[in-house]
Amino acid sequence: MKQLPFFSLLAAFVVSSFTFAQNSFIPQPQQLELKKGTFVLGNKITINPDPNFPEIDYLMKQFKSITGKNLTKTTSNNFDNTINIIYLAAPENSNEEYYELDINQNGISIAAPTNRGIFLGIQTLLQLIEEHKKDLKLPYLKIKDEPKFAYRGMHLDLFSSFFYVRCGLKLFELFGGLQI
Repeated sequence: MKQLPFFSLLAAFVVSSFTFAQNSFIPQPQQLELKKGTFVLGNKITINPDPNFPEIDYLMKQFKSITGKNLTKTTSNNFDNTINIIYLAAPENSNEEYYELDINQNGISIAAPTNRGIFLGIQTLLQLIEEHKKDLKLPYLKIKDEPKFAYRGMHLDLFSSFFYVRCGLKLFELFGGLQI
């Protein structure tokens, strides 16, 4: 009977991890609104080219490496599968890395006030495509995102790292590891 709580805990963990695995973005967006329906990336996928966005070439290259399909540049919005990249008037209190990604029945749009925001929106779209590359059915969603903090980086405490490595080696020696 003592194994029952363990198995129920294990089952809860497995179910929660499968649920979390759907649309898990890194980093987690500030606002994510999932909607009903899916957008299927068909055989002919078009993108509206704009000379102001050198990021489009990057998106085309990465899209080809993930899906094996080519994006076709077009100036017309008559196709069902269109990725639109547009400039957006910056919302109040937003920074240069703000972007909006919208996937709906009309297509995919990435909007941002700067090229840096466009690039981050493309990165999020590529994560989503990578996650759904087997069937290329992207869920309808709307993401509004920007970094919480101005600085992103890593802090490395050399003394603590040295201390933990040294303690680990001592424990390894104590339990019959290395015979030095």
